[in-house]
Amino acid sequence: MINTMRVNLIISKLIQEFQFKEQNGYLRQGICPDCQKKELFTAIDKPFVLKCGRENKCGAEIIVKEIYPELFHNWSTHYPKTQQAPNAAADAYLQQARGLNIAPLKGLYIESGYHAKGLGSATVKFTLPNGAYWERVIDNPQRFDRKANFFGSYKGYWWSLPQQDLTKATEIWLTEGIFDAISLAQNGLYAVSLMSCHNYPEHALAALKTALGANKKPLLVWALDKGNAGEKAIRKHVARSQQEGWKSCAALPSQFKNEDWNDLHLKGKLERYDLMRYRYYGDLLLTKSATDKAMLIFNYTHRNDFYFQFDSRFYWFKLDIERHLKAVERILDSEKLTKEEATTKALKESGAVNEIANCYPTPLYFQKSEETDESWYYLKLDFPQQRPNVKATFTASQLTSASEFKKRLLHVAKGAVYTGDTHQLDRFCKNELPHIKEVKTQNFIGYS
Repeated sequence: MINTMRVNLIISKLIQEFQFKEQNGYLRQGICPDCQKKELFTAIDKPFVLKCGRENKCGAEIIVKEIYPELFHNWSTHYPKTQQAPNAAADAYLQQARGLNIAPLKGLYIESGYHAKGLGSATVKFTLPNGAYWERVIDNPQRFDRKANFFGSYKGYWWSLPQQDLTKATEIWLTEGIFDAISLAQNGLYAVSLMSCHNYPEHALAALKTALGANKKPLLVWALDKGNAGEKAIRKHVARSQQEGWKSCAALPSQFKNEDWNDLHLKGKLERYDLMRYRYYGDLLLTKSATDKAMLIFNYTHRNDFYFQFDSRFYWFKLDIERHLKAVERILDSEKLTKEEATTKALKESGAVNEIANCYPTPLYFQKSEETDESWYYLKLDFPQQRPNVKATFTASQLTSASEFKKRLLHVAKGAVYTGDTHQLDRFCKNELPHIKEVKTQNFIGYS
């Protein structure tokens, strides 16, 4: 069910902004905002995700509802409820905003309503275990204090599609949101929703353990949202579930961006090879030491030198190839190990892991004044041991010289010390700075 008038409005705005051309059911030759090439395309019948055709050199993907939110916030206006279609707005929201197949979801949700501050909105309402329910506001949710509401207690339980027989699963992905769980399930996985990262599903796991009997337990893949709260909860839940006898690991939907599983579903990025990468991100999160993290990155990327962050500290890994090969040969001659085991052991001997700063810098944006020809890079400095982060500006000269960077770092943050060299700083800047946003200042007024 797609509102033709609404889709035509979306297409009109896309053609105007990205200069698309209509060709055989597609909008093609749009100007990609990332690489500026005429390689952007999308389907005319479902113009909800824009993709750049230069997958290797660019690979930009844009979710249309994020650039035109005003066209995706009045569902009950575009899809009014009728006697024949009592869930019209909810159906359209799940299909178009979330990209979900609603056929297997029939009977699991209804269209309801929410009222606050004298305002009203349609909602998508799901029944939860233990008599609770959850609803998502779908008409201009920014008008309210929150986008979703819970009623009743779901503590200790999870939400699962009733057609999923979890006793037959070899692994179960545990997500936060219901839409995330459905997205993974519609890509061939067994997935459940915890509703909140703080909710450990003790009752649901106990019931599953009873139902399994003597059968093998599935692997639990804790796939909560990226961010401090979700990542902290993953570590906590993995440790607890392992103590209770479950095999557990983690997965993250992104290494850097704040994407969720539904975003990846919309972009078509939940293929088997994609899932392996998200599991790798989860493995990185669970590493216990800087050396373990360096070994994991090396085995996955096969790069001989790289920088990385661990415990909010800045590290550098560099492999001595000659020393490594000699170590592998010596270990194979003296110990009864497989070549893979000998390689791993040799890596720990020959791969040097060095801390080059006792904090970790994250570039946030580039700020420039056209009138004065001055510019600054705005960085966030994270510290270990729950010390508050520090945000400060750095000039170009301070980011191209190790000595200048060291002085500026120590000036803006107490005790922050950089011991790396200019080459290492150059590598970091080359990778991190090109992708940040740019802010243009306006003298005497502010900024745009």
